[in-house]
Amino acid sequence: MSLQVYRKKLGISQEELAHRAGISAAMVKSIEGGRRTGSIKTLKKLTTVLGVTIDELISDTNSK
Repeated sequence: MSLQVYRKKLGISQEELAHRAGISAAMVKSIEGGRRTGSIKTLKKLTTVLGVTIDELISDTNSK
């Protein structure tokens, strides 16, 4: 699954995910759009909010 799928499973917007993770909404949009991958620090913040591991998120993102 992609970042977007995990986010939608929680029923939250990009802006809400960004707020909860302490990153910019622009970064979330860029990662979801495939324009950026995000640093390990950013991915840790996102996965903490989403309740998944970095491995789950990365393997799903790279399989596209």
